[in-house]
Amino acid sequence: MNMQIIKMNQGRKRFLKTGPLKDFNNWLTYLAELKSFLSLQSGFQIVGGKVYFELSSEDQFPKMMLEVIGLPISLEQNALILADLESLDVLAHKLLGFDIFTLDFDQLLKIAWGLKRTLEASLKKQQGDLSAIFHIVFDHDKIELHFFRQKDYIQNQF
Repeated sequence: MNMQIIKMNQGRKRFLKTGPLKDFNNWLTYLAELKSFLSLQSGFQIVGGKVYFELSSEDQFPKMMLEVIGLPISLEQNALILADLESLDVLAHKLLGFDIFTLDFDQLLKIAWGLKRTLEASLKKQQGDLSAIFHIVFDHDKIELHFFRQKDYIQNQF
């Protein structure tokens, strides 16, 4: 696989995050439920059209996230988490030849974890470790992988 990583700076972002998705193939249903909650039961507004999936070596299942704006509120009864991501550098890789309409999620996860291990081995020699957390980003029909350096990935949860 040809690994083309683009380094870009990302400003501060606020996300509304679900709990672990045990059925990744059913992400559209989870997305509809999350959007319904946002529009009917919260004061948050969705920013942009991207859908983020947070993966971590500590969690077996991905968590879905939408970027939002709005004031922090208590979300305990909804099993949702509000998280702020500080401004940081992102190492982004576009998955060419993949789209969300013909996606095999098992294959996507294998590619994402394989690329993370390759990138970790490459960066460890020169610039330090990657964070255990990374994102799969669906931007309409495009898919990107976003990786963070360990010292830079700062997430505050309310």
